[in-house]
Amino acid sequence: MSMHRYPSIMDLHPSTWTDEQKAIAVAVVVIAIMSIAGTLLDISFGARSVIAVFAGLIALVITSYLLTGSLLPPEEQPD
Repeated sequence: MSMHRYPSIMDLHPSTWTDEQKAIAVAVVVIAIMSIAGTLLDISFGARSVIAVFAGLIALVITSYLLTGSLLPPEEQPD
């Protein structure tokens, strides 16, 4: 029988996240904030969704750039 390690609450701590996970978390938070703001401003669901997703995408790109220092990952050398 093999022993499996179950995730603990410490696995969810942001200090253990990769740069990609941090950028995605920021994008999710921005999408939620924009959706709530759109609801408060009484914007239609379709427009609110599009605005929230584009704002999340922009936040993802900016956060990724700030964390890694480049927009594209480094090229791998062929073997």
